[in-house]
Amino acid sequence: MTSHKKLISRILAKEYLKNARDNSFNILREQGTFQNAFDFEFNNTYLPWIFADVLHLEEGRTAINNTIKILNDSVTQALAEIHSKAVHDEREKRRLAKEEKERLEKERQQRRQERAEARKKRDEENRRKALQGKNITNSFLNNFRKNCRSSYWKGRAKSKYVCSSFVRFRFTGKGWHDR
Repeated sequence: MTSHKKLISRILAKEYLKNARDNSFNILREQGTFQNAFDFEFNNTYLPWIFADVLHLEEGRTAINNTIKILNDSVTQALAEIHSKAVHDEREKRRLAKEEKERLEKERQQRRQERAEARKKRDEENRRKALQGKNITNSFLNNFRKNCRSSYWKGRAKSKYVCSSFVRFRFTGKGWHDR
């Protein structure tokens, strides 16, 4: 064999055996050959027990959280019902107040209308009483003269000309005539 082949063989052997020691120790450790008794008890007895205990506590905590959530939901629902009832009652109260206000306004309008009609009727009766003793034609002409100031109005001895905004009328002893 040549020296070069020897060198390559040696390098390959060292490369191959480089990890053999660590690998063999890992294999022996996995089989339990080099294990410490404390580590063995810790890993095989204490850790499973503590994990089970923590899991049991977590389950209890989850149950408590679920109970709290159920209570919270029921209280929230009860408060929502109370609130919706209060809102409904308030809306009903406002609706009734609005209806009462409208009713009072209608009554007030009706009273005003009745007073206006009574005032109108009273004024008409007073006017009729005032005109009972007078000559209605002269009273009408006097009132008309006061109210009508147009070029159509002219006073004459035999007839009276009366104007309106559209038509002129003439009063003679026989009545009103269109001119």
